[in-house]
Amino acid sequence: VFGNGTSINVFPDGYYMLHHKDGGRIEIETEGTMTYFPQRSRFFEHIMPERELQYVLNHNADVIIETVDPNGNIFNVHSNG
Repeated sequence: VFGNGTSINVFPDGYYMLHHKDGGRIEIETEGTMTYFPQRSRFFEHIMPERELQYVLNHNADVIIETVDPNGNIFNVHSNG
């Protein structure tokens, strides 16, 4: 735990989870996928109560960035543009 309340969890398999003191978090999986979960807002809790907003970044896949909006539309960027 850092002085400001942010903490890092490291697991034996190489999985990392960083919890920001204000509620956001970053998860880094062993194969290189990073998922960013921003701090929850009342607006998104009202629109998407069953799902957390997330941004997925991959450095070793065809889709390198992906997110889903409140309407279920998927937005992504492919490695070849």
